[in-house]
Amino acid sequence: MKELVTQHDGKNVTTSLMVAETFGKQHKHVLRSVQNLDCSAEFTESNYGLSSYNDSTGRSLPFYYMTKDGFTFLVMGFRGEKAAKFKEDFIRAFNQMEKSLSSPSTAKQLLMQAEYLVSMENRMDTFDVRLSKLEKLENGLDYLSIAGFGSQIKRHISRVEAIRLGKEVTRYCKSNGIPISTTEHERYGYVNVYPKHVLERFIN
Repeated sequence: MKELVTQHDGKNVTTSLMVAETFGKQHKHVLRSVQNLDCSAEFTESNYGLSSYNDSTGRSLPFYYMTKDGFTFLVMGFRGEKAAKFKEDFIRAFNQMEKSLSSPSTAKQLLMQAEYLVSMENRMDTFDVRLSKLEKLENGLDYLSIAGFGSQIKRHISRVEAIRLGKEVTRYCKSNGIPISTTEHERYGYVNVYPKHVLERFIN
């Protein structure tokens, strides 16, 4: 079984990232569920800790640490046989951690395992980005920035126009479930890139 529970600030915790991965949910949806819980401020402060991590592109993104009580409160509404099994796995892992931490040497070993898992998670994030790029190439999707597409069709696009078009194209992609990626620009940092066939709809 995966190490579902780790130690943080002297508490046995899991994370919103681990919950999302294990239950097969998007992390942004788990974040929203934590933020919309109808629990008291005191319970929230005691059982949820907001933190951040850097993804493979260097962006700082939020996640939550949560205690056993925080986890239990969060997943009460998760339904189905598969979800029930995952709940049992998490609760069993919390209980096992409590027993194991009675031994100082075991606690140290568990912390080392947790650090290793975080390292592996970061490597998997990098792998996922590379895989996504490969899949785009295999599917024949040519992703370009608005300025890059303008250069390709030999049309100058001002910064003001690029911002306006960016909003329109982003809104279109989101409403039609079309993925948007990013690329690093030497002047503007990370900028959005869109499938070429979408840009062709907006830029002549």
